[in-house]
Amino acid sequence: MAFAGWVTEASARAALTKAGLNLDSLSRAAARRDFRPVATGITAAVQVRSALRHVESENVAARLPGRDQRLAAQAVLITAHWDHKGIGPAIRGDSIYNGAEDNASGVAAILGAAKALTGLPRPARSVVFVATTAEESGLLGSESYVQHPLIPLGQTAAVLNLDVTNVRGATRNIGALGRDRSTLGPVIAAAAQSEALTVEAKPDVRGSFFRSDHFPFARAGVPALSIFAGDDFVGRPKGWGEEQENLYNQQRYHQPSDEYQPTFRYDGMAQEVRVTVRTALAIATDPAMPRWLPSSEFQRPQP
Repeated sequence: MAFAGWVTEASARAALTKAGLNLDSLSRAAARRDFRPVATGITAAVQVRSALRHVESENVAARLPGRDQRLAAQAVLITAHWDHKGIGPAIRGDSIYNGAEDNASGVAAILGAAKALTGLPRPARSVVFVATTAEESGLLGSESYVQHPLIPLGQTAAVLNLDVTNVRGATRNIGALGRDRSTLGPVIAAAAQSEALTVEAKPDVRGSFFRSDHFPFARAGVPALSIFAGDDFVGRPKGWGEEQENLYNQQRYHQPSDEYQPTFRYDGMAQEVRVTVRTALAIATDPAMPRWLPSSEFQRPQP
């Protein structure tokens, strides 16, 4: 039976070291356009024990109707998953996996975007806000939406996803997975510029584009971005943002310790929300639908 899955960075590093390879060197090479796969010679034996449990859970959606008689039937989607891990194995006596950053922060951001957009003149296209369920179980909520969309996918202009938003302070830049795959790249760049921000241009060598709720939409042909915090923090030394991200991934990501911290700051989240709102408005008022670039592996299905 074929088997596919993710491997932790520590395990990958250890396995590659035994094979005489270096993860950092390979990651740098993978960021170049001329990169070709490297044979590692590594094999693995996998034993999987599965337990199935049937659970019903809901996506939560709201629609802000567009003002244009023709374009109101189309929509821009803003998404954020509301689930986390629930109750799990106890770590240091705590078994509640809160998910404050992943992804209560994204839900707070989508609510902020909804509040902002409802206070502005309505754009031509509708805007649909979708809080998805079961992202942590394999993007199940967004997969379900794609199978049963409220707005036909052919009439869905774009998806803007918010997953783990900025709770560490104001930045000079912002991230957008997928910016180089579609015509949405220049749109979010202009929105960021209006907030005196640049869009981070680091290559996605870890495949993060394929790991959040925008991905099922992209696979179905809808241009999509996943918006995230930049790493150039105002008032912090160079490298501080990357250091904090690494600490989060090591100490809190998918652990009970991902809970509210008194050190949280929300000016960076407000930046993300404003950029998201500006991007959504630009898409929702443009007569033309966003398109995948010819170089992208994703394309809208032909009618």
